[in-house]
Amino acid sequence: MDLKSFCTRLGLEWDVAISSEGQPVMDADYEEQLSCSYTCVELAVGDGGSSAGSGTVYITTRRVIWVAAAPANSSLACTYRQVSMHAVSRDTGTFSKPCVYIQLDEGSEMMEGEEDDVDDLTAELRLIPADERQGKCRTLRTYV
Repeated sequence: MDLKSFCTRLGLEWDVAISSEGQPVMDADYEEQLSCSYTCVELAVGDGGSSAGSGTVYITTRRVIWVAAAPANSSLACTYRQVSMHAVSRDTGTFSKPCVYIQLDEGSEMMEGEEDDVDDLTAELRLIPADERQGKCRTLRTYV
């Protein structure tokens, strides 16, 4: 499943608006502010941890936003209300690299016209810092 399909299926924001400075546009209606950002963070989605590539994670007062380094227009955002659980994971038995594990609330309603697929979508994100030795997992976990 590609990133756009993943986002659409889970109701995540896809193709986040980016300012001329290269940062996500904050939602003025909610007085959203940027708390911090981290470069060189890989995003993995779903139970299998399919890589969406490397990019920058922006932590705001309202959302977790990931913007790919390339290709352009590849990004996603989830609000804190969509996050049901998050933790630092160093268990290489469940995933090959240390990461911030995020489990999303899948909701209980099926989308109109959607059938109950045999391959259920696992609503998981993993943020994998390029250099975990710098403590980025722990720092990211503090803000999410």
